[in-house]
Amino acid sequence: MLALATWVGASEQNKCYALTYDSAYIYAGLYTSPARVIKIDRLTMTTVGVWTGLPGTAGVSGQHYCRALTHDGTYLYVGLYNWTPQPGQVVKIDPATMTTVGTWTGTASQVYCLALAYDGVFIYAGFDISPGQLVKIDRSTMTTVLTWNGGTGSGLPQALTLDSTFLYAGTYRAPAQVHKIDKATMTTILNWTGELHYNYIRAITNDGAYVYAGLTVTGSTGMIMKIDRATMTTVLISSGSYPPNYCRALTYDGAYVYAGLRMAPAMVTKMDPATLLTTDQWTGTSGQNYCDALIFDGTYFYAGLETSPAQVVKLASSSAAIPTARGSIPHRLVAVALI
Repeated sequence: MLALATWVGASEQNKCYALTYDSAYIYAGLYTSPARVIKIDRLTMTTVGVWTGLPGTAGVSGQHYCRALTHDGTYLYVGLYNWTPQPGQVVKIDPATMTTVGTWTGTASQVYCLALAYDGVFIYAGFDISPGQLVKIDRSTMTTVLTWNGGTGSGLPQALTLDSTFLYAGTYRAPAQVHKIDKATMTTILNWTGELHYNYIRAITNDGAYVYAGLTVTGSTGMIMKIDRATMTTVLISSGSYPPNYCRALTYDGAYVYAGLRMAPAMVTKMDPATLLTTDQWTGTSGQNYCDALIFDGTYFYAGLETSPAQVVKLASSSAAIPTARGSIPHRLVAVALI
């Protein structure tokens, strides 16, 4: 994978934790107080506009710490990690003017919005609370439609992906879980639960047949789990480990799965979904650390880095494979090896 260009934030534009895009622009959500979203020209990788949340004191007032973004084709939606006891928020932004046009505010228990997804009709927001909660939001009124409650023992839903019928929520717990949720009723259909050592999902995507979850294995190494959507059972586990941390972002381009790794320097790996073999990778230069966001716009990839100032790296996927020992092994063999 080849780095083509890099956007670097200005003063106080730090820590890119979220990315989304439209036909012409990339939007980078920054973990700042107040929160910021940067509108970036995809061709020139330069700043075009900035949205800044309301000022105030985190946990008391204002709009702080963007941790999630999505786009519905017209508006942007920003998930805010307002500190407790201040409720989490989802802010609707007009990208043409980079101004707020609506806000959803959670209840007292719905703090720390960490994940957003859009299905063509509704917005879904995940909260970093236990028991886990997900909220289905009407875009036009920015009001709650339904709420999913994970119940006792459920983890913190920090990653979301969806298909036409179901929502898949990856949770931050030990062992890790992925909940398959009926979007119409916001009720659980099936759960996938990791075996011993497979913990803390921070990233999830799907290819139409399988769900891919990025998780942490005991010892703080990152791995990718391939899960059958129909049965919610493990199909394959990547055998490579990426010390010293974990997979923080996943995306799919129609042929390959790409993982953003929270390492220093940052790394993005390209994997064959049939084998979970690494076929290509990008490694950041000195100072390009901790990939926390990764998206594909149909042509290029964009990696958001947790640096100060923030960086967004534009990447192309090269066709040449790289030598690698990182592969995959059947689920049963992995379980035996780790127990």
